[in-house]
Amino acid sequence: MTTLRVIADVGFSAGGEPGAAFARDITTSLVLTAPANCDVEALIGAGSAEGGSEIGGAPIVRAALASRELAVAWQLGVTLSGGGLIHSPSLLAPLKRHSRSDGDQTTVTVRDLDAWRHPASLRPVDVAWTKAMLRRARKSADAVVVATHALAGRLTEIADFGDRIRVIPVAPPTDLLLPTDPEAHSRSLGLPKRYVAIACHVRNRALAEQISKKVRLGDDELSVVILQRGALAETTSQPSPEPSDLVIVDADGATRAVIISRAEIFVLAADGGDEAELLLEPLAVGTPVAHLADAAYAEIAQDAAVGVVAAHSDLAAALAETTQRLLADESELSRRRIAVADRQRLFSWRETGEQIWRLHADL
Repeated sequence: MTTLRVIADVGFSAGGEPGAAFARDITTSLVLTAPANCDVEALIGAGSAEGGSEIGGAPIVRAALASRELAVAWQLGVTLSGGGLIHSPSLLAPLKRHSRSDGDQTTVTVRDLDAWRHPASLRPVDVAWTKAMLRRARKSADAVVVATHALAGRLTEIADFGDRIRVIPVAPPTDLLLPTDPEAHSRSLGLPKRYVAIACHVRNRALAEQISKKVRLGDDELSVVILQRGALAETTSQPSPEPSDLVIVDADGATRAVIISRAEIFVLAADGGDEAELLLEPLAVGTPVAHLADAAYAEIAQDAAVGVVAAHSDLAAALAETTQRLLADESELSRRRIAVADRQRLFSWRETGEQIWRLHADL
């Protein structure tokens, strides 16, 4: 029996709860697609708050060290464990020099380049940890998995991995499900009758506010719901929303599903690349998208979205103008909805799991 061990506890890395949900989805996909005579284990730190005996259908194996100590040890190259097949849905992994001929393989995942592109949005300790782990991955990882070719290209500008970067698309979060009574959930949230959903990372909250203000000009019946991801740095003050905005921070899957599915348009308030996986959510629930014209965004959404060409200083106005144009053109909105339906079928966790297994077979 061959065992693939997934590093499922990411609470001690920069990923936070979204990273933990991603790890669960990856683990589940690997369990469901495991080849004959192969199984999956989920490795977490000793003393982790994770309850139960399994994660994503994989039995839990606890490390000898607690989560924080494990992250520090691996950052320093102290692995304290044997080899075998290891897949990490983040950069957290016991990376050391090894020989694949002995059956040892370690693959890691890069989901964004925030530590390089947006370091001010992270804690300094997370920036340092991420950069240190990428250096270790460059030396010792057998492969680095990314979700888009655009991200792969940007990663090569930071570190030379040769032919070890593998593009494996992912799917929408499995918790993105409508509740049993969407209408009641909508009422509990206080959702307006007609609105645009604007998604942003906390670092782009000001951009979301600018889009919100501009998109409502000339349309008193249109409201805006802002879906914000991420926490503010301790030294940063929270911007005040427009009076007619509903702002929801780090919403759960059911809430995101209700908000996005009822929105007329989903606007991604981001200036390029690192939030591309967020576009999987409107695709999953059938909502057309407007975003900056960016290779990573276009790779995921294609004709289901309208890409806006604009400089950063003009982005809010350009996205607002494009959104207003779509709202005024029902025939184009209908075409985009058809494209959304076609596009959403291309993203599957089963396919993701099969490709990760195929990667380890190729190695």
